[in-house]
Amino acid sequence: MSTTLANPTEEKSEDKKEIEDEEREKMLNEENKRTGAAEEGEEVVIKPVRREGEGEVEKMRKALEESEKESVKKKIPIGGIKMPGFLRSRSREKTKEGELDVEEGKDLLQEPPCIATNATPSDAGTDKEQTPPSKGPRLPSLKLANPFSKKKDPELGQQAGLASMETLDDSMGEKTEKMTNGDDGMESVKLDTEEKMDPDKKEELDEKEDWRERVRALSKFKLIVGGSVIILILLIIIVAIAPFGSHHYTAPIPVEEEHFKEALTACGPVEGLVEDGAFAFRGIPYAVQPMGKRRWKPAEPLNKLESCWDGVLPVHNSTAPCWQIYPSGKIDGAEDCLTLDIFTPQVGYMNPLPVVVLVGAESLSGGSPGALRPSALLARDKDVVFVRPNFRLGVLGFLAAEILKNDSYPPTSGNYGLSDLVVVLRWINLNIEHFGGDKNAVTLLGHRAGGTLVTALTASRETKGLFLNAWVSSGAGIFPGIELIESERVSAEFVETLQCGNDLECLRKKDTEELLDSVPELWRHPLQDLPRTDDESSSLKHQWLVLDGKYLQKHVTDAWKTNGLHANLVMGSTVHADVPPKLYDNWTGEQVENHVKSSVVGSKNLTSEALHRYGADWPGLIAMISDIRTVCPLLYLSLSYKEKIIPFYLVNHTRISSHSQSSEPLADVSVDVEAILGQYEGETHSQKKYVESMQELFYHFVRHGSLKNEKSLGVNQGLLINENVIPIRSFSNCEFWFAKDIAPRHGRID
Repeated sequence: MSTTLANPTEEKSEDKKEIEDEEREKMLNEENKRTGAAEEGEEVVIKPVRREGEGEVEKMRKALEESEKESVKKKIPIGGIKMPGFLRSRSREKTKEGELDVEEGKDLLQEPPCIATNATPSDAGTDKEQTPPSKGPRLPSLKLANPFSKKKDPELGQQAGLASMETLDDSMGEKTEKMTNGDDGMESVKLDTEEKMDPDKKEELDEKEDWRERVRALSKFKLIVGGSVIILILLIIIVAIAPFGSHHYTAPIPVEEEHFKEALTACGPVEGLVEDGAFAFRGIPYAVQPMGKRRWKPAEPLNKLESCWDGVLPVHNSTAPCWQIYPSGKIDGAEDCLTLDIFTPQVGYMNPLPVVVLVGAESLSGGSPGALRPSALLARDKDVVFVRPNFRLGVLGFLAAEILKNDSYPPTSGNYGLSDLVVVLRWINLNIEHFGGDKNAVTLLGHRAGGTLVTALTASRETKGLFLNAWVSSGAGIFPGIELIESERVSAEFVETLQCGNDLECLRKKDTEELLDSVPELWRHPLQDLPRTDDESSSLKHQWLVLDGKYLQKHVTDAWKTNGLHANLVMGSTVHADVPPKLYDNWTGEQVENHVKSSVVGSKNLTSEALHRYGADWPGLIAMISDIRTVCPLLYLSLSYKEKIIPFYLVNHTRISSHSQSSEPLADVSVDVEAILGQYEGETHSQKKYVESMQELFYHFVRHGSLKNEKSLGVNQGLLINENVIPIRSFSNCEFWFAKDIAPRHGRID
């Protein structure tokens, strides 16, 4: 910024004016030299110059000194009001006291901040003409710093605190007054540097700065605390509202680009497959394989290091099921078969899902898993973790023999297949959380002979606390009540046919297929026709399950009475659960009547009453056989528990199915579980409505341990299921067979 010195007297001569102008120019040159020397740390000495016109120059010098002294009194304290955009100039002149001269700073305050040239500012708000720029030396210009930047510019140096508004106003006013009065003296306003500041003042300013920092920190703390409180309140509101919504958790559909997924087990990690937006793990070992010396031994958990595996075990494909005799007569399987399949919508630990264990077999001789075949798609759609285990069947799974008992401690035999399922439940309790399942929400779904095993598990003290719910579909209602020694005596004849005598090693080395071929024909198939005599041959009623003293100690009903029922239980069946061999392609009414007369029903003169109830046709005959063999014995078993009502359902929804061996629609043995597992979707409105009713009933039970609207049943224990679920007070046909002592006497035994 340039400075113009006005002529103090207009009446002087032209020569005198030229001399004064020359003197002023020399003085300004001297002043600039002193400024440069001061910046370089040199000592500046002002020598007096005596020339013509010295009186005027002396007056100007004195005016400058007086102005300088006055400016000392008006120092701008550091830490005063800070205004963005005003910084100390690098070209600052030090006074004798070591303080900075900020005349240019004062001039900058008086002018608009945008002026960065050497032009003289205009006098705003006056009618004066602008003073032309001086030809003399210009004062050093100031650099303007970014007011919003906190970085230190090496050229600009430290940011300077500006004076208070009162100090600025005074200095500006005085300068304006002097310029108006024609005073050509130049003022210097001095800033105290931090080095020369009074220690008390500096401490006071530091305290103020600390206080400001504390205020800022407190403000930030308040913002953080306030935000946290708001978030906490929102979470509380969400948690409070959640119970009023649906209890049905919908697991997110996992989006996986890779084809494999790993999960942990107590024996090592396993690798499954990504299928239909869910995960499938097939063939996970859950027990030591029952081979060699472990044949006819209770299942042994994988609790030893040598029984486990190194690295990641691929479990992409299901292993072969255990050796069995299928209903068609086919013999197939494997002895190293104690594995299980898992289908889950998630592999994680958040929001564990209910677990459904599928236990299926057509009979205890074979036909496993039967209709119980889950999928990853079903697991995702129903938000349920499905577990389907393999277990031993037939003579390898249930043979009771004295030679086997003598080799075990404590002495016992039989129920090896039941021990497999106990170990499965313990494995689930230990590992299912790694597959997204809830170990405290396990439901057993047993179908046919699998339902028989599930019923037995509800009476076993070995399974208490390992599952919460049990659903039995078309299982047996007859359970063993004889001692173990009696069961071993019944099996002795079969053991003799193996020609091993008392050589246990011979039995354990016996070829598996040879072993199964030796099983009596009447042991292979369950009873699925009308009873021919009042006391059926003991060979026809071979009891695979035995009171071994460990897994089963008492008859099921006696165990319920003694130990209580340690699970929520639902039992049921379909109307046409037991289909007899089809002796004729098309049964006529006469053929049906003759068949009934030749049975126990006819021997008790109940043919007319029975045909009146069921009809003289093929579906009626199947319904009669099913009631005597399955439906009524199972209902009788459920009624035997007096502590609470065990709901009992009967499905009468008919369809054309391969299970019926007929072109006529039947409520076949699998129509309930296939609807539950989504294998029977239905095409007509009636079929779709039935599937919806069946699934709603089952999955509500899985999640809540009770049937939907169970309280509305009251004394009505029965449910009739077709398109809708209808509570009924009793089943009149079963009451008829109970009264005639035909059921449950002639019920299925597996």
